Amino acid sequence: MLRQPSDLNFGQAPANAPSAGSEAEYLEERRKEALHLENLKGLKQDRRERRKYAEHIFLLISTWLFTVLFILVINNKAGLQLSDAVLITLITTTTGSVLGLFIIVINYLFKK
Repeated sequence: MLRQPSDLNFGQAPANAPSAGSEAEYLEERRKEALHLENLKGLKQDRRERRKYAEHIFLLISTWLFTVLFILVINNKAGLQLSDAVLITLITTTTGSVLGLFIIVINYLFKK
């Protein structure tokens, strides 16, 4: 069946074709959905990184404190003979460093 040029209608869209407004709305909806999914991926990654760095900081602080405890035990049992001033300095600086590091990392990882 041959169509005549008069049968072709270039001025109007078919009845079932989406309008320009609905196409723009659809594209905007898809963009928002993609942005939402990307945001969710970022939040999942943040949780993984927080967990990883929380474990690392716990390990570092635990090791640091056990090292100080080990030095104190060695000083008493093995006769390392560190003076009281050295021990006080060791304990004070270590405690300050550990607490400072802990506070900095926690405030960075778990922002309000």
